[in-house]
Amino acid sequence: MLETEESMLLQLKALMRIASILDSAGERVLGKGAGAIMYQAGKEEGREQGRKLEPASNFNAALASLLLEGNTICDFDYFEGESASRTKEISVVVFRRCPLNALSRSTGSNLGGFLCQALHGYLAGSIEEMLGKKVDLRTLHSGPRACKIRVEMVK
Repeated sequence: MLETEESMLLQLKALMRIASILDSAGERVLGKGAGAIMYQAGKEEGREQGRKLEPASNFNAALASLLLEGNTICDFDYFEGESASRTKEISVVVFRRCPLNALSRSTGSNLGGFLCQALHGYLAGSIEEMLGKKVDLRTLHSGPRACKIRVEMVK
């Protein structure tokens, strides 16, 4: 039996509520280090999943291929940076729309917190595998209209 649009919407709302509960409960259980712990856990999962993906030519292509839902769910701009040193390149990604930002607006979950760090870790780990470079993502700003993420890649 096909699910109705109304049924799918109710399921989505329930999942958003569950994600919000996990976001606040996780930080209470893990304490101040919750973000760092979830970033590393997400990164390990991302590496595992990234090994199954096709290599990418650059960061922007890798990120776009990971966000398969397209620009109706995620909307981001990638600003390629300059080399910070001979071995490190620093760039910026601005997420103007993402599911976690929508979750924060609808349920009041902690934008930039536990769930965001897990997602950033996952993306970093996957992209590491796709590019064959060490990648780290760090939140510079989390806000209701956009989040700014620093991208560090070791050449």
